[in-house]
Amino acid sequence: MADVGSGTGLLARELLRRRYVVIAIEPNAAMRAMADALLSNCPNYCSIAASAEATSLADGSVDLVAAAQAFHWFDVAAVRREWLRILAPNGRVALIWNTRPLDDPLQQAVDDVLGEFGGVRHDALTAQQQLSTVAPFFAGAPYEQFEVPHSQPLERAGFVSLVLSRSTMPDRDTPAGRRAEQVIFSLFDRYVTNAAVTVNYRTVAFLGRPAAAR
Repeated sequence: MADVGSGTGLLARELLRRRYVVIAIEPNAAMRAMADALLSNCPNYCSIAASAEATSLADGSVDLVAAAQAFHWFDVAAVRREWLRILAPNGRVALIWNTRPLDDPLQQAVDDVLGEFGGVRHDALTAQQQLSTVAPFFAGAPYEQFEVPHSQPLERAGFVSLVLSRSTMPDRDTPAGRRAEQVIFSLFDRYVTNAAVTVNYRTVAFLGRPAAAR
């Protein structure tokens, strides 16, 4: 299978644990190096410096293409053509996101922080904007949707790092980043219980095979 936009290898690691053969496709050299350091001792793993729109894989060579927390960065029409090219005749695509349920008080407060410091860049990456790419990609072909709630307990340092790791947030060493850090400290103190906060998520996945472009 191909893990496209594989980043630092978090999805690949879980797939390898389940004995998939994983080809990680990642154009960012720094993230790919982190994944290689984590996973290069796994015999079923390899990585390729390539893009989602031009994977360099052979025609009909993979049974599954997966994109986790990455698909909204891709050119929808271009990846549809490319992924149909590399998919085996019965192969399918899995598009996966971790979404932040905004009916959760902590996630609503985090969203306020992201909006304050991320501005229009944050607005462009809301869950609604990300998931809006799904239907155009499948182009009228049927697909299944799955949702799984889960949570992550985080201590103070982990919570601050999590919020500041969002791509829309300022760098931690800038004046804006230091201001954001103080706001996040206060947010942690507001929601902490037994030295940790519980961050709730909802994983959303879409599975199917896109229709060929007409």
